[in-house]
Amino acid sequence: MKTADLINLLAKDQMAAQLSGIWFRRAMCAATASAAFLLLCFIGVREDIAQATGTWKFFVKFLVEFSISACAVMALRADVHPGTSSRRWIWAAPALIGTTALVLNCSETPISSWRTQWLGHTAGSCVGLMLAMGLLPLLAILLAMKRGAPRSPGRAGAVSGLLASGISGFFYAFHCPENSYLFVASWYGLATLLLVAIGWAIGRRMLRW
Repeated sequence: MKTADLINLLAKDQMAAQLSGIWFRRAMCAATASAAFLLLCFIGVREDIAQATGTWKFFVKFLVEFSISACAVMALRADVHPGTSSRRWIWAAPALIGTTALVLNCSETPISSWRTQWLGHTAGSCVGLMLAMGLLPLLAILLAMKRGAPRSPGRAGAVSGLLASGISGFFYAFHCPENSYLFVASWYGLATLLLVAIGWAIGRRMLRW
């Protein structure tokens, strides 16, 4: 291969990486806007949000979902751009925050009340609404990932589902009337697993080279 051809090839690869980055940023804007739109126009913010902000349990939901989203973004970037460090240690952040919140919640609650706090009053709607709020973000992220070259389509689809769940969970937390982290860990977690499974199933076909 001639030097000029090699330079042109590298330039095209760089341009492709820049374009995929642009589309990913657009997808993130679309994903965030769609979740916010569903919350504000169809689902609504919880009525007692002013009182809820006085407890640490209210804020930890946002912190966990944001950290999941941030980790998923970095994982997708590493998957699309070869040579980028995957930094697997970053996943310790949401795991540590969530585990700490769960331990604190259990220590503050009598064992006899654990089951009540775990089931809550809105488990079904929680999972359903998080799924509904996460599907459009998932589609937007997958379309952006299709413009890149993920090394593992199934894994990229699963992480896309995780990112979509982080976005939907963050905005759903404004509506969620449940404060117990026993509830959050279980039912937010179930919705997350479902979105990850959907992302994996679609991604392994949609993102195939």
